[in-house]
Amino acid sequence: MATATDKFPRCYDFDAAEDRLEWLTSSRKAIAADSTLGAFLQTRVAVVDYQNGRARIASDILSSTELVLEVSGVVLDTDLPPVQRQLSENKARFVRQGLTIAGFDTDAFTDAVRDVESIRQLFERSVGGSVQKSDQIGTDLGPALCASMRYFSHRKDVEGKDIIPFSKDIDPYNHLQALTSDTFVHSRQNVVQYFEYDTDANTGTGRYTSCSPTAIKIGDLVTCKLSFVLVPMPRSGKHAWKMLNVLKAVALMDSSLTREAGTTATLEDFQVKDDKPPPLKRADLIRSFRSVLTLEDARAHEDALATGVDATAVAATTNRLRDALEDCNAERQRLRCIDLALRKRLAAIAASLSSIQRLPDDILRLVFKCIQTTFKNPYHCVDYFALTICAVSRRWRAVARSTATLWTHLSLRRARVVTVRGIPRRTTPWDHLPVLAALCASAPINIRWNWDFDVAPLVVISAQLPNIIQTLELTAQWESLAYLKSGVFLSLTRLDLTLCGGLYRFMLDHVNSLSHLAHLRVSYNDVGPFGPCKPSAPTLPNLRELSMQLIPGPPFSFISATLRGCSNISSLELRCTFANRAPGDGLSIHLKSLTSLVLADSACCLLRTIIAPGAESLSLSVVDNNDVHGSLFAAISDFVTTSACALSTLAFSRVWCTVYPDDMDRCLERMPAISNLHVHDSWDACAAGSFGEVVVQRLTRHDSLVLPNLLNADLRGPCHHYRARVASAITALWVSRTGERAKSGGVVAMKEFYSDIAGIDI
Repeated sequence: MATATDKFPRCYDFDAAEDRLEWLTSSRKAIAADSTLGAFLQTRVAVVDYQNGRARIASDILSSTELVLEVSGVVLDTDLPPVQRQLSENKARFVRQGLTIAGFDTDAFTDAVRDVESIRQLFERSVGGSVQKSDQIGTDLGPALCASMRYFSHRKDVEGKDIIPFSKDIDPYNHLQALTSDTFVHSRQNVVQYFEYDTDANTGTGRYTSCSPTAIKIGDLVTCKLSFVLVPMPRSGKHAWKMLNVLKAVALMDSSLTREAGTTATLEDFQVKDDKPPPLKRADLIRSFRSVLTLEDARAHEDALATGVDATAVAATTNRLRDALEDCNAERQRLRCIDLALRKRLAAIAASLSSIQRLPDDILRLVFKCIQTTFKNPYHCVDYFALTICAVSRRWRAVARSTATLWTHLSLRRARVVTVRGIPRRTTPWDHLPVLAALCASAPINIRWNWDFDVAPLVVISAQLPNIIQTLELTAQWESLAYLKSGVFLSLTRLDLTLCGGLYRFMLDHVNSLSHLAHLRVSYNDVGPFGPCKPSAPTLPNLRELSMQLIPGPPFSFISATLRGCSNISSLELRCTFANRAPGDGLSIHLKSLTSLVLADSACCLLRTIIAPGAESLSLSVVDNNDVHGSLFAAISDFVTTSACALSTLAFSRVWCTVYPDDMDRCLERMPAISNLHVHDSWDACAAGSFGEVVVQRLTRHDSLVLPNLLNADLRGPCHHYRARVASAITALWVSRTGERAKSGGVVAMKEFYSDIAGIDI
């Protein structure tokens, strides 16, 4: 069976190659750790669109450029230029140059392979789909990495100024140039650079010089520069996407082993072998019997004769070596006995623990659920306790580990590490995540982070988890939102933000990279001066639910820009006090998908700005007519008329304003589809009476056509007098609608009567 080493030159020194590769890798890490696979900071990686949105590419968050990392290894196989043979015309899309490298199972190369897999998992989280594993193979020299670069790009992905001809080193016979067409062209981004490392004879310093691809042979030590691209797969395939290791540059670091192997093989080939059998003599027969000795013994004997060493000394040295070998064998046998004794002891411990009764998953979930209910503090929730038990309790660890449903939520907080005489005595919960990460690998994960002073550890923790992060509840400073650009959060669908601090207030454009985000809640209640940065609104076209509680609030222009950037929302809850009461630019905001609208305080002025033809529910909380720039019911009437919507639910909560009867009448006449009316703790500021009572009294006028579809009225006031007056008003309304009176008297009976028949609850 063919192996990877079969392609290496004869007489190749693999041990020396492994030693030199370890030295080369450690040297490159010391020089450029931030750009070396296996040593760079993974949280720097982000995923951005590429090739007009058809593909994705890994980028560097710090520099906002294409992420290029290096890895060193020994060349296993090559498919490098120049192109010597003619190619078929339909091969332009697929023809490429590349190579395969391995690392002799060294730790550095294994770490590099693991980092490549981490980048693939980041791609998988960004697209929410199945991504085929990158080009990694297993060989008898350990894992290997494949990297390649296409000779051609699609013309629509390349600017005209970047199209270049093939160099003679790549295409000396114009075989590739013949494949250039209107569709596929050779560009600067298809160029692979080749260098050779050598030492200046005059100064003794190392330098890189350009070289031909033909200089690279199997067995050479090289350093490759790679980038990472995600491309779509054919629809008929098993996977939707595939990650490519794109070869950007190759540096030939050491070719001496290949040259030495070739020289040694040549010398062996030139050795003359006399196959003619010698004359049949006694001396020759003795030499024939001696020829069965091992090659090492023969060489040792020849060396001893050549150097004049006494044969007795050689025999004494051989005996000492044999004694040392016997001692090693005896020590190995002793270690085997110790290992067997330890195995027996561990088996006895396991047998003693097997008697511990394990609760069923359902009961265990109820136990942790009770803990969650008992402790209202967000730090003490079911998930935090599950993590703590696995970390510190040996008996419960197996039980919790076997309950996979406990590991879909993680609630983490920053814990202070306690040290006694320099020795840590308490560990943070996430210190155990590498061991426990496999427990939740099969389901999307939800994370709660309760430490507003530092979010950087959260990025590191999330990078260790192999699964998709679906929900994030974050307590942080405004400036910490920049961490949301990290690639580990690209798959978020729900984001709950509790923010504080004022220097970078309302900088919400950091969430724009969360293209899958469907639910966003922002809560802010703090004081302090504004920082040097202007507010920046988010742009999330896929957002469906938006809830913002901002006190003190931003300028009106910020809210206006936010709603325009999230124009596809279906549910909006906005509670804020604007920094300026002016209605901004006065332009209308079209929210075609909006069905539920909740406004409070200054946000109620949006009734005169928002156009929502699909609105079904409207809830208001306002304590000042100035917040709506006039009459409250006039603003509602304008909203219904402008939007041409059919509201079915109207709710008022803690409203303190003046009710103008004419405005109210016109408003109610324009809402014939209202079936649910809710008025909670609201007052007419002018009449110093109950807002709900005023509303009901207007409904009980002789014109019974007002709100003809009203079925449920939830009217809650502060005292029993209010309940009695409202009950009387509702009785009059019921008589006007049905022509009948209630058969039982009293407020309680009236409540039961309308709840059972008309659905009206007082």
